Amino acid sequence: MIHERRLAADHESILSIAEQDLRQLDGARIFVTGGTGFIGTWLLESLVWAVHALQLDLRIDVLTRDPEGFRQREPHLGSEPIIQLLRGDVRTPFSVEERPDIIIHAATPASAAINLQTPKLMVDTILDGMRNVLSLAADCDRPRLLFTSSGAVYGQQPPDLSHVPED
Repeated sequence: MIHERRLAADHESILSIAEQDLRQLDGARIFVTGGTGFIGTWLLESLVWAVHALQLDLRIDVLTRDPEGFRQREPHLGSEPIIQLLRGDVRTPFSVEERPDIIIHAATPASAAINLQTPKLMVDTILDGMRNVLSLAADCDRPRLLFTSSGAVYGQQPPDLSHVPED
């Protein structure tokens, strides 16, 4: 119950800050990589909430290696009519039935273990993933593209630093 209240508070905060921006998504088709990870799941939660709160017409295609696993972990999102889970891996070329208006590329494992144990997997995910996302974007009619990254790129944050500046 506490989790649901916190999520509702997050959603209300998002709406108070970004309602105009969210309304501009009405009628859009969004393609998401990394949508079943930590940040991606939060993003889907927020978009689904906005669709229902603002009565938006929105479609979200999510590229995932394991659609069934996501449906089990997040059944409310896995059964959400506006979300279509597409089996695939960002490291290999992919295609979509309908070209997206917006592409959100959030597929990068934020894992020190992967960096140490299988660095090639990390490099392949980053480079091939971006190459494949850009290939999709090139096939679309002027899509908007959002590339996300992890704060892990900065290394361990000093305890006396409130945030890492990005300028």
